[in-house]
Amino acid sequence: MKEKIKISKEQLEELYRSGAPIVVPVEGGGEVVVQDADAYRRMLAVLNELDVIESARICSERWEAMRTAGDPGMPVADFFADVRRRLRPAG
Repeated sequence: MKEKIKISKEQLEELYRSGAPIVVPVEGGGEVVVQDADAYRRMLAVLNELDVIESARICSERWEAMRTAGDPGMPVADFFADVRRRLRPAG
């Protein structure tokens, strides 16, 4: 990247104080987002938790759909293996 990104001392102080990301213009057009590393890690942790919650919701819906349709479903060991697979963190 040859374009320059200019971040003022005040912007950096606000970034560290608030933990909120800031949008910084790039010379030549465009913008970049700058974020404190700890805040970024926290955001990734929250996103991972949301993935886990969504996987649990999907498993629950599948289980309820099978139960109400009279489907005996899958063996318990297979069900829990599927749940563990879905809840395994990405990466």
